Amino acid sequence: MNLPKVLITGGAHRLGAALVRAFATKGWHVFLHYSTSRAAAEQLARSLTQDGYRVSCVQANLASDTERKTMMDKVYSQVDHLDCLINNASQFEADNADAFDVANAASQWSVNLMAPLDLTQMLATRNAKSGARASCVIHVLDQKVFNLNPDYFSYTVGKLALERTVALQAQALAPRVRVCGVAPGLMYLSG
Repeated sequence: MNLPKVLITGGAHRLGAALVRAFATKGWHVFLHYSTSRAAAEQLARSLTQDGYRVSCVQANLASDTERKTMMDKVYSQVDHLDCLINNASQFEADNADAFDVANAASQWSVNLMAPLDLTQMLATRNAKSGARASCVIHVLDQKVFNLNPDYFSYTVGKLALERTVALQAQALAPRVRVCGVAPGLMYLSG
């Protein structure tokens, strides 16, 4: 069976888990990425697999260039292309503009900005080499990019930069890759 294939980053919890369930139950082969939430990822995958759906777990620290590449190598060793990539994973740590830590900000930007850009580039390159049909990339942003407030400064800066790259990537990668962004509002209780 030739199912459409999707990689969902940060798929073990919250919105990511809801996306995994939605795509799996609609007949997609889902690659569920997790970083440190192995037990939750495997439990979700096992539950869906027992119901007859196709879910494969892949682990990577998205802050690491090497681990991102290794993850994509693993995915592409199982399939010849991805139909969709959902960049959902994020690092979300409280800080503010007048007292933020540069290393912490860089760590958040690595996951929230650089990882989605890098994964999108890898998808576009690999799918082009395989001659695959067009794909879609969805960057999960945050309503904060349209409703600015100064809390979670580094997180917000990273999401703002990612929001601006949606149009740039869409222009650069069309027509082979369609790049979209969604900015959900508050869905879960926040700290």
